[in-house]
Amino acid sequence: MALPPEERATGERDPALIKLVAKAHIAREAVASAGEKSIADLAAEQGLSKDYFGVLLRISYLAPDIVAAILDGRQPAQLNRQRLARTTNLPIDWQQQREMLGFG
Repeated sequence: MALPPEERATGERDPALIKLVAKAHIAREAVASAGEKSIADLAAEQGLSKDYFGVLLRISYLAPDIVAAILDGRQPAQLNRQRLARTTNLPIDWQQQREMLGFG
């Protein structure tokens, strides 16, 4: 079954979405090497609010194929930086992520 036109992959790389994913992985690396620092401390070091840092951490656990699709510009048309950043209930399960974000 074909996807409706508004849900098809754009075929264009979205620099803002790519930057968000990159920042998410930077945040995750900061946590991995944080030692005894708190999330609030790590967020402050990066000039971010604790809440936004938490958003980045959630995004850093996207399925690898979703990240690859974003980097290649193959994300669904409705997936942009704002939508991904506002997805507060992003599942850990990769198949559920694909379904929620329009990849499945």
